Amino acid sequence: MTYLESLGSELARVGIGGRLRSRILLEIGDHLECDPEAALGEPAALARQFADELGTARARRAAFATFGVLALVAGLLAAAFVSSRAIAGVVWPRTHRHSVLLGDLAVVLLVICAQVAFVAGLLAAARALHRRSDPVLPHAEATVIGRRAIVALLAGIGTLAGLALVAVEYDGAVPTWWRIAAGTAAGVGICALAALAVAVRSALRVKPTAPGAAGDVFEDVG
Repeated sequence: MTYLESLGSELARVGIGGRLRSRILLEIGDHLECDPEAALGEPAALARQFADELGTARARRAAFATFGVLALVAGLLAAAFVSSRAIAGVVWPRTHRHSVLLGDLAVVLLVICAQVAFVAGLLAAARALHRRSDPVLPHAEATVIGRRAIVALLAGIGTLAGLALVAVEYDGAVPTWWRIAAGTAAGVGICALAALAVAVRSALRVKPTAPGAAGDVFEDVG
């Protein structure tokens, strides 16, 4: 087995595949053509180095991207409910809805999912920020950050689903244009969050291999 074949197998073992693995192998192959005697180290060690660097960078980017997108979602929700109060004088807890069950479900989604999204997104960003000076994150740390980011995005989707349900169930309390705007914004936001969740999950398949404990939530809040 050649060096590149061994490296390809080791890259797959640490979660690096597809185009990324092909690009790494192409670059290493070019390097070996220029310098056949280059000391690149053992394929397993080189693959772990790639995984450590890529996994660390991707975990941090996922955390900050998730927090940034959820901040925009929070602004959208705030604008929606402030505008409904200013335009139509709506007091949501006292507003009649078509279905008690669906109306209550909308409120639950908005309240519970919004809080979960905020906390999970904030903790993911806090952990990444807290570890920003570390050249390589431990495997456990990257896993925690990735899980928090995914949970935050899924909760954000639930929150926007609640907004869409509000627009349907409480249609008699607000103008038609507000319902259309809220429903459209919720639909676009759900698609954006879902796409980001898929991208984050795919990116986080590459995790650092470095050992170390993940710590707990008290490290994030000081």
